[in-house]
Amino acid sequence: MADNDLRLRLLIKSTETADLDGITICINDEKWHLAEFNYEATMKCRELPSFACISYRWYGGREPNPFYEGKLMSDLTLPSLTTAVLNSNVSAFWIDAFCVPPEGILKRRTLENMGLIYHLATEVLVVLSGCNSETAKLIAGTDDLTSQPFSAIDRAVHDLNADEWVKSIWTYQECVNSRNYTFLRSGAAIAEAAGTDLVVDGRKFFNRLGQALSIYRKGKKLNEYDMSRFMPHVHALEDLMADYELSDFSQRSALQVLSNLDRRYCQDSMDFFYSLIGSITSEIIARPASLTIAEVCETFIHICEKKNDFSFIYTSAPRNNRPGGRRCYPIAGPIHSILPWHSWGERQRGKLDQSGLSLEAMISLEPSTTLGSAGKTFILQWQTTIPARLPDQLDGDSDLCIAIRTFAILQLMLFGGSVTHVLTSHGIFFPEEPVEGISKVLVSTDIVWTFGAPGLVKAYSENEVRYMPGVFVGQLVIDIASLILLEGTNTE
Repeated sequence: MADNDLRLRLLIKSTETADLDGITICINDEKWHLAEFNYEATMKCRELPSFACISYRWYGGREPNPFYEGKLMSDLTLPSLTTAVLNSNVSAFWIDAFCVPPEGILKRRTLENMGLIYHLATEVLVVLSGCNSETAKLIAGTDDLTSQPFSAIDRAVHDLNADEWVKSIWTYQECVNSRNYTFLRSGAAIAEAAGTDLVVDGRKFFNRLGQALSIYRKGKKLNEYDMSRFMPHVHALEDLMADYELSDFSQRSALQVLSNLDRRYCQDSMDFFYSLIGSITSEIIARPASLTIAEVCETFIHICEKKNDFSFIYTSAPRNNRPGGRRCYPIAGPIHSILPWHSWGERQRGKLDQSGLSLEAMISLEPSTTLGSAGKTFILQWQTTIPARLPDQLDGDSDLCIAIRTFAILQLMLFGGSVTHVLTSHGIFFPEEPVEGISKVLVSTDIVWTFGAPGLVKAYSENEVRYMPGVFVGQLVIDIASLILLEGTNTE
């Protein structure tokens, strides 16, 4: 097999096929070994066995890896695997410590295709090792949660918000890519009494969690913006629930995925991109395995272009203003959403040809010295629906007060852009950075929020066109949206 092939390693009962290197482990009184499959060849022959992926977190403990000499694994790997074997009917399993090759190129190749691997699995088994038994029983129960003492709900929500699985950058793709999702919790996996004390279907888990969060918000008198600030991990998990239910595998915009990943813990920037890529494509990555952050970012952009989703331009990375570069594109490197808030829309459609990049369904607005009546009416009505805690000095209906109040709300939503704003007839645009010489405000209608949409400002500096992403808050008039060619986006 070529080094750039995807080699899918699975843990299989030793009676079923020849092993990879002669090493076996004993799980539930049965011997298991690693088998390796060339993904392309195996799929052509339809010989890939049914398997389950195991989703768990490593925490701090380490012990020697039995399959890879000199390598360490989590001390929760074997207990999590045991829990999965005891609660599944499949005869093959994928678990990271054993099935991600330690060799550099093969490892990177596997990590770039994790989303595909999780989607191929018959089921995904989540082994929660961090939450306590009371939380497990609450989520797995069948009783009416409103009958539970509020203190029990409060403890469960805080318990989950602190759980490493809930916080992890890997959790998003492992969940949204799965066909069947089951939560498990084993006492044996956390050095408590042996046995599994939680087995619950993914949809039931999320439904119960949604009910618990609703009760928690009401009891604490918190709104969605408060939850985003003070309970960011369960807030992101709640958005993950929506993505899991509403978006088919890989049919969610890059911005939608980024907005969730930006609220998760990530130890390594490469892991961020691996999880990002795995959440937006169902195809095997055809490019060579990425070695640097810039390369993996270019792979991400290439995938987005291929699926006709240009929502990656609505990000907080610096723009590519170098000669010959697409000026609206982010520079290849670390990348984050312009606003870490749940958006709607499958993709930002566009056309990329020799003329450059044309974005579909875009509204073009002129900068103005005053906020138009349509925009003012929309924003004032939107602000009345938000029980956000804002300083008293922001009261007033002047354009400046409305703009500063809007910016304060965006900050509650973790917007990191500039307070410098652009007034238009239909709303207010807040760029990522202050920009001079603005000639147009371009707003998406493909990707939207309930209060507006992401967009770009077009500006000129020393006769050079420049684009800056940002957030538009205001009325979206779909009837005036059109295909817009972005100057300076051809590469000739």
